[in-house]
Amino acid sequence: MQARGYQLSHDPDLTIEYEISSGLSQNTPNQFHNQNPYNWYFPTYDYRARPQDVEAMVEIEMIETDSRKTVWTGSADLILRPRRDDNVDRIEQHILEIFSRFEYSAR
Repeated sequence: MQARGYQLSHDPDLTIEYEISSGLSQNTPNQFHNQNPYNWYFPTYDYRARPQDVEAMVEIEMIETDSRKTVWTGSADLILRPRRDDNVDRIEQHILEIFSRFEYSAR
């Protein structure tokens, strides 16, 4: 934003608000497959399940401070993997990608 002429201010004309929402994916496949064709003789008690993916959405709004009207909005959908260290980096990359679509320069 600084490259486009926007500056940090204590009395801004525009403010940026964001929301990150997430929930468990409904599309996570179950990886369990019983190799025993006679499972009615040998029941399995394997209750292991693959960790569910997390679906997330990042939404960013640029709002005119005085009128509280939305001037610009951008969003991205992403899939996060449970217990992965790179999830924060992936969210940051999506935020940078959202702002790369912002075309307006400060006057």
